[in-house]
Amino acid sequence: MQKVKDMFFKGRNIRGEVGIEIEMEGENFPMEDLDSWYSKADGSLRGAEEDKREFVLIRPCKRADSLARLNSLSVDLKEHGSKIVPSYRTGVHVHTNVRDMTFNQVFTYIFSYYMFEDALMEFAGKDRVGNLFCLRARDAEGVGHLLEKAIKTRSLLPLFSDNIRYSSMNLKALKQYGSVEFRGLPFNGDFNQIQSWIQLLLAVKDFSLTVENPKELVALLSKKGGATLAKEVFGDLFPLLPKVDWDVLLLNSVRLVQRLVYLIDWEDNEENIFVVATGLAAREEQEPVEMMRDDIMDGLAMMPQLAIPPPNQPALVKLPANLGELLRNQPKEPL
Repeated sequence: MQKVKDMFFKGRNIRGEVGIEIEMEGENFPMEDLDSWYSKADGSLRGAEEDKREFVLIRPCKRADSLARLNSLSVDLKEHGSKIVPSYRTGVHVHTNVRDMTFNQVFTYIFSYYMFEDALMEFAGKDRVGNLFCLRARDAEGVGHLLEKAIKTRSLLPLFSDNIRYSSMNLKALKQYGSVEFRGLPFNGDFNQIQSWIQLLLAVKDFSLTVENPKELVALLSKKGGATLAKEVFGDLFPLLPKVDWDVLLLNSVRLVQRLVYLIDWEDNEENIFVVATGLAAREEQEPVEMMRDDIMDGLAMMPQLAIPPPNQPALVKLPANLGELLRNQPKEPL
């Protein structure tokens, strides 16, 4: 099966699973590179050069080594006498390696993240919800349009766009680095929070690799219910997440992406073939990238309007056992 590394990187993989970039404002940051970190200028930050830096992990690391890398940076900053000042302009960007993923696996990972995005962004902080540097999928409609093109053409090339660079999940990094970049976490000087964030993101990745394709995510939600599914995905990390009505939250998330989940028959994509050539090769001749959305919507199933109690009512939504079938058979509605 063709993988991301075959499409963009001539079959080359990298050993590390996690890349980290941390933007900082404050005073007296080291200008020189450190043992494990590059020290870089960042024009989006405020202050003199020594008072605004971005520290980038020199090489992606194994997940087991991420805490040690963070601790080494924390120690270096203390020894240098650096002072960190929290700012809405600073953030943490975490890359997870997806070079060894197939087409179905990449999109299952994407939609798994979108299922839990609202809860993860609540963990990151309420000031990050709607932040222009890390917009959620529900705040950035353009992401959905590009995902449509990518899925219909079996290509990641439509995602190589600056239009989605500032989403909380930056998919432009797929072609640049063979990774998915997560931009949601602010930086307030708490390196342990960064480690928890990395673990949460990797929990979503690990879960996605157990799911056959994006459509199966809906079946799992229908079968298990929101709270049970969330506890299984995050395990010991679950208490870190906000206390929410998981049935309501995950159902709303499914509504957001269900049109894309049922866009193609994933089971027929057994070979997981990406379009390799930059011209999109033969598949583009069959299904041009620049399709009208009305054509793309032809034959899709729309989400039924399931009743959800107001936030002030304690009752949970009972998810129907045949939720997947309802999604497929619901009559079409115009966008």
